Amino acid sequence: MAPFEGRYRYVGYDLFPAVRLALREANEAGGVGGYNVELVAYDDGGEPTAAIQQVGKLAVDQEVMVALGHFRAETTATAAPAYAEVGLPLVAMGGLEPMSPPSDYGVLFLGPAAEEVARAMLEGVDAAALVSQEGPLSQALEAIAEEKGVWLIPQVS
Repeated sequence: MAPFEGRYRYVGYDLFPAVRLALREANEAGGVGGYNVELVAYDDGGEPTAAIQQVGKLAVDQEVMVALGHFRAETTATAAPAYAEVGLPLVAMGGLEPMSPPSDYGVLFLGPAAEEVARAMLEGVDAAALVSQEGPLSQALEAIAEEKGVWLIPQVS
C-alpha cells in the first residue's frame, strides 16, 4: 500500500524496486514459512480516505495475510483502525511512534521513535524553526528542545 498517483507518487515508485527485490530474495530462500510471497500493490494516493478504501479491497482477498504501507504518517494513522476491523495486520513503513491511533490496532512500526529522531535532529543545535506543530515528531521536537535549551521558533503557516 503506497501512493502511486498524486502528489506523493514518487514515494511509491521509489520503493517498488526495493520491495520487489526483497520478495524475490525471500522467495528464493524458501519463502515465508515455506510459502512464496506475492506482491499486490494498491494505490492510496497518499490520502487518508483512499487509504481506508484500499484496506477494504485488501480485505476481500482471503489470501492476503499482511499489509505493508502506507509510507505517510497521516495515511497510516487513518487506516490503522480499518485494518484492525478486518483483522489484517499492518507493517507500518510510514509514521513515527508514538502516533495516534496507538499501536494497539495490530500495527508493527518499522520506523524509529519520534523522540529518537528529535534528539538526533537537535544534536549540536542552538536554534531551530518548527514548521508544523502536528504529529509526534513536532511534539517530540518541542519537548527535547525545551529539555536541551534549544531555541525553537514556531513557523507554522
